[in-house]
Amino acid sequence: MRREDLTFLTRAPVIHAFEADVAAPRDRVFAALADPATWSRWFPGVKSACYGSPPPHGVGTIREADVSGTRWVEEMIAWDVDRRWAYAVTSASAPVAMAQVESFELEDGPAGTTRVRWTLALEPRLLMSLTGPIAPFVMGALFRRAMRNLEAFLGPPEAAAAPSSGWDVDRWTTRLNPAVVWILRSPLHALLDPGLMLITVTGRRTGRRYTIPVGYQREGDTLRVLVSKSRRKQWWRNYLHPRPIEVRIRGETRHGEAHVVPTDTREFRDVLDGTLRRLPLLGRQFGIDYDRLRGLTEEQWKAVAADAALVEIALK
Repeated sequence: MRREDLTFLTRAPVIHAFEADVAAPRDRVFAALADPATWSRWFPGVKSACYGSPPPHGVGTIREADVSGTRWVEEMIAWDVDRRWAYAVTSASAPVAMAQVESFELEDGPAGTTRVRWTLALEPRLLMSLTGPIAPFVMGALFRRAMRNLEAFLGPPEAAAAPSSGWDVDRWTTRLNPAVVWILRSPLHALLDPGLMLITVTGRRTGRRYTIPVGYQREGDTLRVLVSKSRRKQWWRNYLHPRPIEVRIRGETRHGEAHVVPTDTREFRDVLDGTLRRLPLLGRQFGIDYDRLRGLTEEQWKAVAADAALVEIALK
């Protein structure tokens, strides 16, 4: 790939820019950005990352990353402590662009938060250019998910903790389903593979087939889907008793048998608690404030169980 400098952020053929507030001070946010060892903990798709030389690190340092099984090599082109961190991609095993630069800029946000501005500038190859109309939605969703993960990883300070704003993340992301389905069926599926898959459901009464994206957790050939706002959703009700299901995961179509795990079981509680330990802010989607140190209380378990479902899929 062609190496570019910071000016590419304003002259690239395609430029995406997104902002989000992270409930953590700037120095901690910058430290996480600049430490490649943390990226696998919060940035979707990153399996591992490391610098190619010992510290001190700065402009000119090379970083290598494994992103969903592809190898990326990047050169740092900005390193302004607590302010800006940027790199140019110099090579990729599955390049989707002829040139690519990414920049993270930090400034103080409201109520002790850090406002993160991510700019992605690229000169796309043909395949990537075909995704032009939906790319802003996909990249925006990816960034917001990364920032939520980063906030959970850093652990928001107690002073910044606040009750849920009432914003329904689930209903908002549902609007992106058509774009997400397209991506997961395309050669670009690796962008979303680590946390999302497609399920094709056959209605138990109507016989109608439809496909939707869902988040999942995997242990070998067992997949688990934790359903929030379950009272207003119907698809999972098809599996109150074991039934066949089709999934598309990591670019591969698989078949299996799905069933709903009762909410009053230890399995349901363990999956819920494990999920919230990784992503404590997800508790707000279930109407609770989850504390890693305290764990899931009896009251919280009952509150979540009243409006959640867990579907387990055994792949064949």
